Amino acid sequence: MDKSFENINKLLSTSIRWEIIIGSTILTIVFLFIIGLIGISYPQGYFYKAALIFLLILAIIGIIALFSLGTGIFGYSASAMQLHKDLNFKIFNEMDDVIIVSDLSGFVYYSNQNYQKIFTYRPESSCYVVIADLPNAGALSYRLKAAALGGFPAQEVLKIDQSIFIHSKKKGSVWYNISIHPIMVKRGKKLLFWRITDVSHFQQYQCNETFFLNSQEAINHLDQAPIGFLSVNAQGIIIYLNTVFAKWFLIDLANFTVGQYNFDQLFHSVGNNSTWSDICWNNNKHQNSNCTIPYTFSLYSISETGNKKIFNCFMYASSLVKDEAIYRIIMVPQKIEKSENCNQSKLPSILTEYFNASPFAIAVVTKKGQFVYVNNAFLLLTGKSSKAVSLYDIISHCDHVQLEFLLQQIITNKNYSAPIETVLEGDKKRYLRLYTMPVTLYHDNALQDLVIVSGIEITKQKMLEDKIIQSQKMQAVGQLAGGIAHDFNNVLTAILMSCDFLLNTHRSSDPAHADLINIKNNANRAAALVQQLLAFSRKQTLRPEKVDFTEFLSDIRNLILPLLGNNIQLKIIHGRDLWDVKVDQTSFQRVIMNLVINARDAMLDGGIVTITTNNITKQQSAEFNYAGFVVGEYVQLTISDTGTGISAVIQEKMFEPFFTTKEVGKGTGLGLSMVYGIVKQTGGYIYCDSQEGEGTTFHIFLPRYISDTRSEISQQIEKVKVEEQEKNTDLTGSATVLLVEDEDSVRMSGVRALQMRGYTVLEAASGLEALAILEENRGVVDIIVSDVVMPEMDGPTLLIEARKNYPDIKIIFVSGYTKDAFTKNLPKDAVFGFLSKPFTLKQLALAVKETLAQ
Repeated sequence: MDKSFENINKLLSTSIRWEIIIGSTILTIVFLFIIGLIGISYPQGYFYKAALIFLLILAIIGIIALFSLGTGIFGYSASAMQLHKDLNFKIFNEMDDVIIVSDLSGFVYYSNQNYQKIFTYRPESSCYVVIADLPNAGALSYRLKAAALGGFPAQEVLKIDQSIFIHSKKKGSVWYNISIHPIMVKRGKKLLFWRITDVSHFQQYQCNETFFLNSQEAINHLDQAPIGFLSVNAQGIIIYLNTVFAKWFLIDLANFTVGQYNFDQLFHSVGNNSTWSDICWNNNKHQNSNCTIPYTFSLYSISETGNKKIFNCFMYASSLVKDEAIYRIIMVPQKIEKSENCNQSKLPSILTEYFNASPFAIAVVTKKGQFVYVNNAFLLLTGKSSKAVSLYDIISHCDHVQLEFLLQQIITNKNYSAPIETVLEGDKKRYLRLYTMPVTLYHDNALQDLVIVSGIEITKQKMLEDKIIQSQKMQAVGQLAGGIAHDFNNVLTAILMSCDFLLNTHRSSDPAHADLINIKNNANRAAALVQQLLAFSRKQTLRPEKVDFTEFLSDIRNLILPLLGNNIQLKIIHGRDLWDVKVDQTSFQRVIMNLVINARDAMLDGGIVTITTNNITKQQSAEFNYAGFVVGEYVQLTISDTGTGISAVIQEKMFEPFFTTKEVGKGTGLGLSMVYGIVKQTGGYIYCDSQEGEGTTFHIFLPRYISDTRSEISQQIEKVKVEEQEKNTDLTGSATVLLVEDEDSVRMSGVRALQMRGYTVLEAASGLEALAILEENRGVVDIIVSDVVMPEMDGPTLLIEARKNYPDIKIIFVSGYTKDAFTKNLPKDAVFGFLSKPFTLKQLALAVKETLAQ
C-alpha cells in the first residue's frame, strides 16, 4: 500500500479504533454491573458459580480484544482495507481526474494514481505549494487557499500551454478546472477534497480562450503592478491585497487570512479622512455627485522604526459581492525628499520624471496660489519668470477674484472641479483654461492640502469658436438677405413690366417718357442691389463662361480709370500664358470695380492701385497658409493699394453684410460682402493682407478652367445664332399658357404681357390651383410658366404632379435664385426652361416662344 493510503488509513483507523475501545469498555462495565446484581440476589448456588465462570471468560476475551485493538496486532489491516473499500478509493484510481484529500494546512492524506503521474510525492510539501508550482497558478493557488481557510467551496480555471500529464498525447493548450470542497469527518476533523479535471473538450472554454487568457494576464498584471491594490469591506476589514502591497507592509501572503488586518490599524489619514468610515462617507458623497473620476485622498503609515510612508490613494465606487459592499483602492507611494532650506518640496519621485517630461502644463500651488512646483511645459505655456511666485502673477488682474473663489472651493469641497478660463497677464490675446484637483502632499515639513493646476491654451479654440459664431451669423444674415432679395425681385418685376407697358403707349416726345425712363433706370439700379444681396447669400443667378483675364482686364480698364481720378495711378501687370477661368463677366466686373473703389477711398492724398495676374501651380498653392484654402491650380488676381491699410479688428468684420467704415449715406455695406459671395459662388477664394499704414492687398484665387475646344466653338456659334434670333424673332404666339404666380402684381403683369402677344393665358395663385385648372382644361394647356417659391405647393412639386398625367407638357420656372437652388428637388431627367427675375416683357415673351419651339 502506498504512503498516501497509509496516511489516510492512519487518520481514519485511529478514529475507528478509539470508538471500538470506548464501546467495548462501556459494554464490559454494563456486564459487570448485571453480574454484580445477580451475585447480590443469589450469593450461593450453581448459578452463582456459572456467572463467575462466564465473567472470567468474558474478561479474558475483552482484555485480549482491547490489547489487540490498542497495539494493532490484528484487526487493523482488515478494518482499514474495508474502510478503503467503502470509500471507493479504487474508483478514484480509475478516474481521469486528479483526486487529492488534504487538511486545511495543505498536508496530503490521500492522492490517486493520476496525482502520482504529475507530481513527485513530497510529504513535506503543502498541497497549496504543489498547485502553485503549476505554470501561471500562483495567484490561483492563493485564491483557492483563501476560500479553503474561509470554509467555502471554490473552483478556478487554469490554462496551460501543454498537458500536465507526462505521457499525454494532447498537443496545444489545455484547460483544467481545479476545485476544492470542504468535508467533515468524525470528531470534528476538517478535510479538503481536491479535484483537477481536464475541461478542454468543453467548447465554451475553447471559444473563450482569449477571454480567459486576458483575464489571467490582467490578474497577474494587477498582482505585480508597481502600485498597491486592496479590497476593503464596509467594516474596514481588508479582504484582498496584491503582492506589491504585501511587500510594502511585510505581509506573508501564504498565511494571510480575511480579517487579519483592519484598515485603521495600518493607516493614518489627514483632514476630513481621519477614519475608514469617514473615507467611505466622502467616497459615497463623491460618487453621488455623478463625478466620473475616482475619489482621491492621501494616507500615511508609520513603521515600528518610526519611518513614515505617504500614499496617494484613488478609491472607486463600491460594488456588491455576496450582498456585501466592497471598496477597491489603488495606492501610489510618495517619496518624501526635503530640500536644504525646507521651504520647498519635490513631487513624489515616481511622478517627477513624468511631470517634467509631460507635454501638459502642470503646477502645484498652495491654497493661496503660491507655486510649489511647476514643470517645463507650464513655464513654456505661461512664460513664467523667476519673479512670478504666485498663480495670480501670470493671469489677468480681472480674473483674480474668480481664481480666489476657485482655490477656496477646491480646498473646502474636494468634489468641486469647475475649470476657469482666463487670459495671460500682459497678453490679452492668449486664453488659458485651468483645471484644478486637490491633493495632500508633504510640504514645509508637514502634510498640507495643495492644489494641482493643469493649464491648456485655448487661444485657437476661442478663435475657432468666434469664427463659428460669426459664420452662423453670416449664414443667418445670408438667408435673410436671400429672402429679402426674393421679395424685392417680385416688386421690381412688377415695376419693370409696368414701365414697359407705359413706354409702349408713350412716345419719346411725350413729357412723361423721360420720367418713365428714370423710373426704369432706378428699378434697374435696385435690381443691381438685389444682385448684391443674392451674391452675398450665394443664391445669385450666375452665367459663368470661359474668360481670358488678360482681355477681360483690358476691356474694363477704361471703366476703372474714371473712377480713380487724376491723383491715383493705375498699374495692370499681366501674367504670361495666363490660364483660362470660368466666371460670370458681369458679376466679376462688379467685384473688381468694388475693390478698386475701396482702394481709391483709402488713398485720399493719391497713390497707386496695382492689379496683377499670374498662374498658381499645385506646388505653389501648397505653400500658402490661408484658412480653408484647397491645394490646386488657380489663376491669382491681386488688387493692392498704397493707402492707409486696414486694422485687424476691421479685417475680421469687413466681409459681413451691411458693415461699412464710410460715412452715413456713402456706403451700403454690401460691397465686400457681395465680392465675397460672388468669388465663393464661382468656386474661388478671397483673402486680405493688410497692416495699418502699409496699404492693402486682396488676393483672389479662381480655379483653372480646362475647356473642350469643340464644345466651345459650338457654344459660340449657338450664342451668335441666339443673338440674331432675338433681334429678328417674332414674339407673338397662339398657344395656351398657364401662368402660376403667388404675387398678384407680377401675375397680372405677366398675364397682360402674354395676352398682348396673342397667347391665351390661364392664371393660378398656387400650385394646387394650377393642378385644378389643368384638370378642368384637359389637353388645352401647352406650357406652364411657374414661380419656384410659393405657398402650399412649390414649382418643382407642381412639375412632378403635372407630368404624372401630362408627361409632355412644357414648363418654365421663374426665380430670382439660381437653378441649383431648386433642381435638387427635381428628378434628374427633368426638362424645363428657366427665366431669372426680374425680367422685362420682351424677356418673358422670348422665353415662352423658345420653349414652345423646342
